[in-house]
Amino acid sequence: MADKASFTLESARVKVEELRAEVHRRGVQGMDATIDATLITLFAPGNNNHILMEAVPGVGKTLLARTIAEACDMDFSRIQMTPQTMPEDITGDESPVFDDRGNMTGEFSFRKGPIFARGIVLTDEINRTSPRTTSAVLEPMEELQVTTKRSGTIKLEPPFNVFATQNPLDQTTGGGTYAMSEAQKDRFMMKINVPYISDEETLRVLEAEDSNLQARGLDIAGQTHDEAVEALSARSSIRKVISAEDILEIRELVDGGIFISSELRQIIVEFTNLTRPNEARLVAQGNIVVGGSTRFPIYLQRAIKTRAFLEGRNFVVPQDIVQLAPFVLGHRIGYNRDVDLSKRSEILDRTLDEILGQVFIARL
Repeated sequence: MADKASFTLESARVKVEELRAEVHRRGVQGMDATIDATLITLFAPGNNNHILMEAVPGVGKTLLARTIAEACDMDFSRIQMTPQTMPEDITGDESPVFDDRGNMTGEFSFRKGPIFARGIVLTDEINRTSPRTTSAVLEPMEELQVTTKRSGTIKLEPPFNVFATQNPLDQTTGGGTYAMSEAQKDRFMMKINVPYISDEETLRVLEAEDSNLQARGLDIAGQTHDEAVEALSARSSIRKVISAEDILEIRELVDGGIFISSELRQIIVEFTNLTRPNEARLVAQGNIVVGGSTRFPIYLQRAIKTRAFLEGRNFVVPQDIVQLAPFVLGHRIGYNRDVDLSKRSEILDRTLDEILGQVFIARL
C-alpha cells in the first residue's frame, strides 16, 4: 500500500472528482444520484460496503460499474444471474487431483470463481436466481471469504464491492424472479432506483457516442445498437485516475478524518429505534412491521461520513442524514403483507418524513 501520508482529505477529494469526471467522459451522462451512491459505497470506511441498483434494462448500470472499475485500475467481474446459475458458478468449484497414473490422490484443487475479483463484482439481475444460489454471495459480501468443503476458507482481497441490479418490473409481474430474503437485502449498504436520463442528457450521450465513433473510425454497419455500444466501449481508452491501494487509504482517511458529533450519533440511534415497531408503538399505522436492522445505523454512519468527505467537509451535518437515510433504510423495511407493492414507496417516504421530523424538532 502507498505511504499513509500521501493523501490529505482535500487531495483525496480531488482524486475522487477526477474519477467522477472520467466516468462522465466515458459517456455516463445524468445518473448523478446513482454515481454519488456508487462513490459513497466505494470510498466509505470498511471493506464490506455494497450497493443494490433497481432499474429497467439499458440505463447504463453495467457501463457505470465497468467504467469505475477500469478508472480505478481494478478487476471487473460480471455475473449474469439466471435460474440455472449454481453457487459454484459464483464462488468456484473443487475438483480431485490425479497422479501421473490417473489415480485420485485424495487431494482437491479449488478453481476460483468470478466472485474473487479484486474490485467490482456486478451481479446482474440478482433476484433472477434461486435463494440457494444468491446465498452463496452472502459470506463473501460480509466476511470477504469463501468457505469450501475441502479446501478450507479462502480470503478475498479488498477492495471488494458488489454492485447488484434488479428489474422492478419483474418484481410486480413475477417475471421469473425470486423475492430476496431480509438477510440478503441487509448485506447492501444502499439501494438506489436508477431512473431514465433526461432528454438533454440523452442528447449528450448521442453526441459523445457519435463523435467517438467517428474519431475511432469504427465500422458499425450492420451492427445492432448493443453491438455498436460494445464495440465503442472496447475501443474507448479509460484513464487510470486512482488505484486499489488509493481506495483503501482513502477509506481509512474518511474513517479517521471526518468528525461526527455525539449529538448526531444519538439522532441516528433514536431514528433507528423509531423505525422499529413494538408493543407500545405502531410504525406507519401498522403498515411497517420490520424496522432498521443493527447494520442500518452502522452503514448510515459510514455513508454520511463519506458524503461529508465528497462535499468537501471534514464534519457531518444533519442534512447528510436526511439525504442518505432513505437509501440506507428503504430496502431493510418489512411491510405488512396486506400492503400493496405499489404503495410501499409512498408509505416509506411519509414515515421517514415523520420520523426525521420527530428526532430533529425535539432538538429545536
